Amino acid sequence: MSRPEEEKARWAWPFAFAPYDIQKQFMSELYETLEHGDVGIFESPTGSGKSLSMIASALHWLKVNRHRVFLDDDGDAAQAVQKAAEEPAWIPARINEKCLDLIDQARKEKDSASPAPLTVAVRGLPARSSCTCFDKNAISRLSDDILYEAQDIESVAEMAKEDRTCGYYAARAAVREAEFVALPYSMLLHRKTRESLGIELKGNVIICDEAHNVIEAINEVHSVSLSLADVTQARADLVAYRDRYRTRLNPVNKVSINNLLVVVAGLQTFMQRKSTGKESSLVVTCGALAIEADIDHVNIFSVLRFLELSRLPQKLRGFADRYLEHKDKVGQVAIAAAPPPAPRKVQSLSSPRPSNKHAKRVKATQPSTLPSRRKPASLRPVHAFLEGLSNAEKDGKVLVVADGPRTSMKFLMLNPGTHFREIVDQAHAVVLAGGTMKPTVDVETQLFGHLPSSKIRLFSCGHVIPKENMVCLCLGSGPTRTPLELTFANRGMTSVMDEIARSLVNMCSLVPNGLVVFLPSYAYADQLFARWKESNQWTRLEAKKTIVCDTRDAVQSDKLLETYAAAARSPRGALLFSVVGGKLSEGINFKDELARCVVMVGLPFPNARDPELKAKMDFLDRPAHASKDAKPLQKPALSSKDFYENICMKAVNQCIGRAIRHRDDFAAVVLMDARYARPNIAAKLPKWIVGDNELALAPSFGRFVQRLRAFLANKRDAI
Repeated sequence: MSRPEEEKARWAWPFAFAPYDIQKQFMSELYETLEHGDVGIFESPTGSGKSLSMIASALHWLKVNRHRVFLDDDGDAAQAVQKAAEEPAWIPARINEKCLDLIDQARKEKDSASPAPLTVAVRGLPARSSCTCFDKNAISRLSDDILYEAQDIESVAEMAKEDRTCGYYAARAAVREAEFVALPYSMLLHRKTRESLGIELKGNVIICDEAHNVIEAINEVHSVSLSLADVTQARADLVAYRDRYRTRLNPVNKVSINNLLVVVAGLQTFMQRKSTGKESSLVVTCGALAIEADIDHVNIFSVLRFLELSRLPQKLRGFADRYLEHKDKVGQVAIAAAPPPAPRKVQSLSSPRPSNKHAKRVKATQPSTLPSRRKPASLRPVHAFLEGLSNAEKDGKVLVVADGPRTSMKFLMLNPGTHFREIVDQAHAVVLAGGTMKPTVDVETQLFGHLPSSKIRLFSCGHVIPKENMVCLCLGSGPTRTPLELTFANRGMTSVMDEIARSLVNMCSLVPNGLVVFLPSYAYADQLFARWKESNQWTRLEAKKTIVCDTRDAVQSDKLLETYAAAARSPRGALLFSVVGGKLSEGINFKDELARCVVMVGLPFPNARDPELKAKMDFLDRPAHASKDAKPLQKPALSSKDFYENICMKAVNQCIGRAIRHRDDFAAVVLMDARYARPNIAAKLPKWIVGDNELALAPSFGRFVQRLRAFLANKRDAI
């Protein structure tokens, strides 16, 4: 193939059908990002074919580069071919279900006219400690079968069952030869998990789909909780292990175990001391915790190195399974590591009488609310917590929650960039893609702040729907002209709550089929519903549409959604009250009749008094928190005020993005709070929502009704 032919083939996308213009733009920009080894932040609205465009572009880039190697006259071409074959595109998704969606999209690619090669391997969950089906020859055969065509987890499991071998190990073996690998975030973002699963970063392409919460995901996988029960059991098990093998331990291991015991005992004593006070929470630095727990003289890194090399957490689990269930051993361990006993009267009233087998151990654990049955792998939580403490002092803090027997500590990772930077530096290219990535300043500063602006590509496209299929209206007052600025201070006023209800009653009269209302919290939802039932507004709403309310019970969510969907498709229609961040807010497909109008009531700011949030905001406000890095940041640090607003607006964008799911869909978006028209807030809404014009308040409720009625009237034929 000549160079001109190669250039022509470069833009011949392997798409399953004729792509839309915005899909071509997305694929072209993604291709250029991969070509130049840049990092990219890509926003493409939900329902615009983002995942399919992403896969097509990434695989096409792999195909073109493989052919480019054959055109190379360099004598090292063979090595380059081998290197290219060993460098797959890794696409981590937010949840396992998203991985399955990616596989479905990939299968569409395979069925398209283009002969672009495609191999997909999806990792399953870690297998048990031993596998009866671990036959290397059978695993090798199954690995080849997995690579034959795109497979999901269920397909691999079924194939493994037929071959009587282990699908988990076969999938792991297949990854080495795969060109495209879909996996959950947690497997990519945590370094030790990557290493244990054989995930190679160097020279590979990393594409994170549904990346709007990637910062939270990084912080979460590196944040670790440790309860008083965990540390008490770990100390007991360690003492038993040391005493059992005292004569067989070499001097070095004996010293290491004693150092570990000093650390565990120190943490236990510290937590017991906190548990005796009133319920409270405080945030401390790792250094302050070490001093208060009297473990600052112990080298934590040496302890961690010992745990990894000796595999003591795994050994201790096996030891505990064999020995600690014996009542005599349990009694000896409990006596050796017992915390100060609670008063006899309290114990007899607060806990059921334990069985003889576990009597002494229940007394030793002190908290009556803790289960009498021992937990497995007692040292793993301690090990993970110590790994958290080993992070740089500036990157995290420890939240201590004093709550009697439920006292706990949590290491909070506050600087996601310190862990994501390794991924960025090693990978050939990194792309973060999502339906609602705005505001992007968080990602730019916290994850890519060490890169020059020239290495960061920002891409945001419109929707596949025509402009006339979407209208965004900002409502600042209701039918009685009561201002709707729903700050925490005034949103609980009865006049404001009644005005919200009156506004919704009017919208129910206009909007056909489904009307989805997002409320900022469950507490406010309860407050609204109680007031509306008291003031007869609830009856007025029920007269208009069937009402379905979000619930804190996840078990009922599917049933509620089915009830709402059936009612929304009926002539009467339905009104769904959902809570931002609740069970029916994120990941739900409100297409077509399920959401002809989406209403955001207020701005869902998080609780500013939450200790974890306060710790994060304090971290961002420290003037020098970024300047201590080996390489100075290329961008100004994110302020806590912007961070706080961004949390809110990301939640808003996720909610309103639920309505439009395909090209022929249409919906109205109503932002019920005057603050949405403020420039700093409106700028953080997706461009496809607000369009090219500035978001403006409706001059009056009457004008708002006119615009909403006109929009829906134009779409009446489509309903």
